[in-house]
Amino acid sequence: MEVSVSCLGKPHKAMSENAVNQGLCKLGYTTDRMTTHRFRAMAATMLNEMGEWNPDEIERQLVHVDTNQVRRAYARGKYWDERVAMMPHWSDYLDRLRDGGKVCDLIVGQRKGLDLK
Repeated sequence: MEVSVSCLGKPHKAMSENAVNQGLCKLGYTTDRMTTHRFRAMAATMLNEMGEWNPDEIERQLVHVDTNQVRRAYARGKYWDERVAMMPHWSDYLDRLRDGGKVCDLIVGQRKGLDLK
């Protein structure tokens, strides 16, 4: 089972990347500021930086296909339980960004503040 943002009135049809980008444009975001792909890149980057999840779990959550054909043929795990556990952490992180709370201290040579538990 995959979960995605759906079209209004069509709950079983995922919104296209272009539809989301058009929505962002209507909210005042130009494509040089934010796109659907940038949301996905941000999620991949931050979830990997949190260090709590296997990169394969993150890639599966983003519905990325492994470019290595041999690996793709044998690595078919869905990581459902891990992905379900990942999403509340991601949601909490986004809530802290929205609310202007402490998200991450950036200190040269040291990572700090990435534990989202």
